[in-house]
Amino acid sequence: MSGVQPFRYPTPDETDLPPYPDQPDCCNGGCAVCVLEGWPEEVQAWKDKVEQIRAKRAVTPPSAP
Repeated sequence: MSGVQPFRYPTPDETDLPPYPDQPDCCNGGCAVCVLEGWPEEVQAWKDKVEQIRAKRAVTPPSAP
């Protein structure tokens, strides 16, 4: 096993995480430059940011009351 955990989408109690990127509307017309180009990269950047926030949260001790 590689030890890599699959991505887990945010739960409703994780409201402080950034919102999922909106998928642009595609006309499926075979355009030379589609509005969807770059969207998979936006989703991956979002996943990376969510994981960074979770990792930071896991090592940061809770604040005192």
